[in-house]
Amino acid sequence: MRNLSDSDLVGMLNSGSWLARGGSVALGCPGTLRKAICQAHMFSSDGSSPTEIIKISNEEFHITSEQIHRLWDRIRPH
Repeated sequence: MRNLSDSDLVGMLNSGSWLARGGSVALGCPGTLRKAICQAHMFSSDGSSPTEIIKISNEEFHITSEQIHRLWDRIRPH
């Protein structure tokens, strides 16, 4: 799997089709990366299992829980 830098991913926030997963369960319908980050953050903030985000058309792109939290800190409303 290929990991992208936070900066690379910030440039892709409004692109689709990304899917947030908690374990092996999808956390919603595929959508933009911004939507997937929000879904993953909401799921993990209540202490649920680790989350990840994959790009639907290419599961080679993989975003881990740690990176999701860093990205959330960059895009969340203040």
